Amino acid sequence: MDMRYRVFDTEDDDLFVCIQSHYFQLSDAKVAYMNSKKTDEKDDTILLRISKRNADKDESVLAFGVEEGEKFALALLNLCNSIKY
Repeated sequence: MDMRYRVFDTEDDDLFVCIQSHYFQLSDAKVAYMNSKKTDEKDDTILLRISKRNADKDESVLAFGVEEGEKFALALLNLCNSIKY
């Protein structure tokens, strides 16, 4: 699953943010997440990529875990809700 969203920046209007799984198979991501709960392994199951339109290389790549992703999504949802209403 790959979702791209256009981002408006003060210097560049061709930036996109993409959110995707770090692993090709969802089952592999689930194994990595479960292993992080049982051991000291880091959960890196989610990738956030920032890239320019038609670029061969990403500007930036962030990897984080499921729980951090949930917190980030909730914070973003709360901010959007506060702005809308």
